Amino acid sequence: MLKKMLQSLSFAFSGGVFGALLMCLLMWTLGDKGIPQSVGVNMVPHLSLNWLYPQLIWGGCLGVLFLFPWFGGTLAKQIVIITLIPTALQLFWFLPEAGHGYVGVNLGALTPIFVLGYSLTWSIGAGVWLKVCR
Repeated sequence: MLKKMLQSLSFAFSGGVFGALLMCLLMWTLGDKGIPQSVGVNMVPHLSLNWLYPQLIWGGCLGVLFLFPWFGGTLAKQIVIITLIPTALQLFWFLPEAGHGYVGVNLGALTPIFVLGYSLTWSIGAGVWLKVCR
């Protein structure tokens, strides 16, 4: 019982880290290509360990959400519902704490769309990882 629980926790955390890595690579690639800037969004990370490490840890911690039974159902349903949690955290906690205003309004009007897209990328990566591991 304990072994199965630890295995599930390990898969969920590593799935979250994998999803976060995909999300970070997408954020960096889009920023490098100038796509967010072209629509007035100033959300361009610099690919560095100082930026990447916290993203991976938070991604791993949020990956544990896939273990909660109330997010059950199909993988697609889990991905859609769970995507909303990191999106809300970014828009209503992290961005305001960093001085970017609620929903990142100081970064550009379309910031919430990018945050939702990045969170969806994370959730898809984490969900697929868990599907493969189970």
